[in-house]
Amino acid sequence: MQYQIGWAGPGDIPALKALWRVCFGDPPAYIDGYFRAVFPRARAVVARCGGAPVGVIHLLPAMLRQGSTASPAYYGYAIGVLPAHRQNNLCARMHRFLYEHCDATGRGYLLHPANQRLASYYARIGLAQPCAIRRAALELAAPPLDFTCEPLTPACFAVLRSAWLQANVPAHIAYDEATLAYILAENAGNGGFAYRIILDGKDYALLGRCQGGTLALLETTLPGELLSPVAARLAHDRHAARAYALCPAGSALPGEDIAWWGLGYGPGTPKNVYLNLVMD
Repeated sequence: MQYQIGWAGPGDIPALKALWRVCFGDPPAYIDGYFRAVFPRARAVVARCGGAPVGVIHLLPAMLRQGSTASPAYYGYAIGVLPAHRQNNLCARMHRFLYEHCDATGRGYLLHPANQRLASYYARIGLAQPCAIRRAALELAAPPLDFTCEPLTPACFAVLRSAWLQANVPAHIAYDEATLAYILAENAGNGGFAYRIILDGKDYALLGRCQGGTLALLETTLPGELLSPVAARLAHDRHAARAYALCPAGSALPGEDIAWWGLGYGPGTPKNVYLNLVMD
């Protein structure tokens, strides 16, 4: 079979929605939400066969920040190939097309593999810069704190997240408010929660989920000493027996660094970018 690799256009949206349903099994409303909220501003690399997309790499707009400098970047998301075309090296071929674009434009490209096996595969096809993260175990026996929870709006999340990252993590990936709105909706669609926590007159952002008796703090601007007390109250409310938080690699909090958490490509993409806010 003959394949052509290139950029998707607006006319490809119906085929891309069908490809998403086959590859990931999400309901139509979930898929429509992505294309309505993000795709008008995002890009996608596609592999075509007979003119129709049979493989795709969705690319969310992002900024790669390193200290006081920032450059455009992509976050790879919902990468899929239709089953009948999976033995034709299309994922690698789409990535080679993307690498050439990154080399020519100076853009960075980062993604979060779903598991270590996929991380090994992506490393073999050229994604080299690792982005580790720490999974810190939290102590639920800590005395719970008294704090106020309010729904976290995209605007509030954008302000709190940006200030915390710039103060604490020199190299990180940043998203605009519209993309953060989609991330919050995607997390909620997967059973997650997002709070503006008001504690001692200060505001903090918290994005998390509770599944299978485990409370996961996926991203938060809370300082380390407040994580366990806040988690203790949230775990009590959700009948969770365990809790963890995702933190920058090398954090002083006890836990393990996950070396394969993220991978990157591009002339301006450093190692150990803080790639915390990821999507499933």
